[in-house]
Amino acid sequence: MKLIRLFTAGNVDDGKSTLIGRLLIDSGAVSTDIIQGLTKANELGSEKSEIDLAFLTDGLKAERELGITIDVAYKYFSTHTNKFIIADTPGHWEYTRNMFTGASLCDVAIILVDVTIGITEQTKRHALIASILRVKQIVFAINKMDLIKYDEAVFEEMKTALLDLSYKVRIISPTVLPISALKGENVVHKSAVFSWFKGPSLFDYLENCPQEKELESTRMRFQVQYLIHANKSIGYAGRIDQGDFRVGQALLLLPKGQNLVIKEIIHNTQSVKLAESGSAVSLYFTNEPEIKRGDILTDLEKPPRIGNQFTADICWMSEANSDFQTNYIIQIGTRTLSAKLVCIHEKRLENRTISDNLMLNDIATVDMITDTEVVFDRFEDAKSTGSFILIDPVLFTTIAAGIII
Repeated sequence: MKLIRLFTAGNVDDGKSTLIGRLLIDSGAVSTDIIQGLTKANELGSEKSEIDLAFLTDGLKAERELGITIDVAYKYFSTHTNKFIIADTPGHWEYTRNMFTGASLCDVAIILVDVTIGITEQTKRHALIASILRVKQIVFAINKMDLIKYDEAVFEEMKTALLDLSYKVRIISPTVLPISALKGENVVHKSAVFSWFKGPSLFDYLENCPQEKELESTRMRFQVQYLIHANKSIGYAGRIDQGDFRVGQALLLLPKGQNLVIKEIIHNTQSVKLAESGSAVSLYFTNEPEIKRGDILTDLEKPPRIGNQFTADICWMSEANSDFQTNYIIQIGTRTLSAKLVCIHEKRLENRTISDNLMLNDIATVDMITDTEVVFDRFEDAKSTGSFILIDPVLFTTIAAGIII
């Protein structure tokens, strides 16, 4: 079974949580007792017996009271062919940082657009974030089509505008679908009200979503987390970020630059000949090199870069503005060191207040410099060594997340 990670984005009240609720219920992913429980909860103090579909994802008490999504809510379900992880991300600009985080590891973006409102600044913001994070498959779901009586002409006009937006933010070959999440039209099942639409339902699209073999799969990346001393040998434990590791394979140790050959791979206490991407393993080598936590094991042909300067797109997550004097803590994979912002090339979105520094929820292209050399990749080549977080050196809170470009 394929694992497909997807997230929803859109304006407040565009119907993201309702859409996910509809996907879960109509695909049979929600058990009967949960449906009955939600129906009873919704009946309290009301004559309605209909389920509020958003309750399936809006788990926080504050979310239910305010009627909005605040934090990223994750839901899981499976079909006969796929396993899905859905991240329901907030729509309001105040929670851009939450959306950036929720989208960072996803394969599919579903960006909802209210057909009665059209493209807004949040639509542009979410499309840009999906583009920045190199999300492979992007779907614009034009929602609330029931409110315009499923008018094909209105859909085609909005589709043209969304394709134009996609071109501007460098989204390649997006899919545009008409739906009504509330009524369940074209969400899981094809609908007669969209007889003029020849494309798939949203669910059919997700089920048959082309899973492109990522470029980073040709690059091997393993970050050493800790050392294991057993039977007079030293094993180097960690998670394979990408690539397949085989016994007898030659690797490059960075930043030291030493060549190694795998003697044994231990996975789930068993010795194996092959370990795939995502596996937690211990590696043993024909010789015992000096390896420490944070070192990178990579293939010989496409190694990462080593240096102390890079350009990145970052999302500022702190209420305290950035500055150029502070020595922030940067964490790239398992490695932590000191780093400074050198300059801000451009802010990628229109700002609420003009500022020379980065403010909460700003997304910008910046130059950074670290106090010592570090191993890194471009994000599009390897996510594990191409992404990072910035940490406040006093409060030790996460203040920004970024990708190296």
